[in-house]
Amino acid sequence: MVGLAATAAASTTGCQVISPPPTLALHASTEPAPIDSTSAMLIVGGMGQLLGGDGWGVALRIEHQTSDELTVGVDVTGGVGHEDNHRDDQPSRPKHWLLSLRSFGRYATHAHDWVAGTGGLAVSVMDTGLIAVAPHLGVAVAYPNGYAVPTLQLSGAVSVPVRRGKAFSETDIGDDGQEHGKRPSTNWYWLTDVGVLFPIGATDNALSLNLGGAAGYGAENGFVLVPSIADQQRWR
Repeated sequence: MVGLAATAAASTTGCQVISPPPTLALHASTEPAPIDSTSAMLIVGGMGQLLGGDGWGVALRIEHQTSDELTVGVDVTGGVGHEDNHRDDQPSRPKHWLLSLRSFGRYATHAHDWVAGTGGLAVSVMDTGLIAVAPHLGVAVAYPNGYAVPTLQLSGAVSVPVRRGKAFSETDIGDDGQEHGKRPSTNWYWLTDVGVLFPIGATDNALSLNLGGAAGYGAENGFVLVPSIADQQRWR
């Protein structure tokens, strides 16, 4: 997953400005929950690139078990992050904020509760005026139990700016010899996250840890790490 850390920071790299990836940290078991149960989750995370921006963010996630196999949900993410900036005349790194709304689904059967298909669609808005859409598909595996549930999720996504907004502080020299700010462009992502979920007795509460990574390619190649922690409460 690329997390819920400030994806605003993930949208800038040393060479290009790219459209941000969706926030995908699993923070859940693949095992279907009881039918008609609803869970609420608060997630806090950070994001970092070795040669790029950094940031942090918070997400609120609600999901509902609609049938024996299907879980649907929505999450809202807000983050702030510093733009990677190499301009000599602007040594400080500008800060940006980003808001993201994502709908998602997870499909698993009780006969094979250790594997689930995942997918969804995210819409992100940035303070620069950027509006981006990012569909994603993936698969998750886990070892369901009542003590510590290890998880692994692999996903693919594409982020497409439908409104590019204002240019970022980094600039290019155009054919006219003038500086032109860089604007976000479409990028593809391979996403992975590993985690562990800790159910707390019979309280229907759980804590979870997750480490996500996103490898971008297309307009810009790069890699981002996103650690996060979450607290979940379920109502049956």
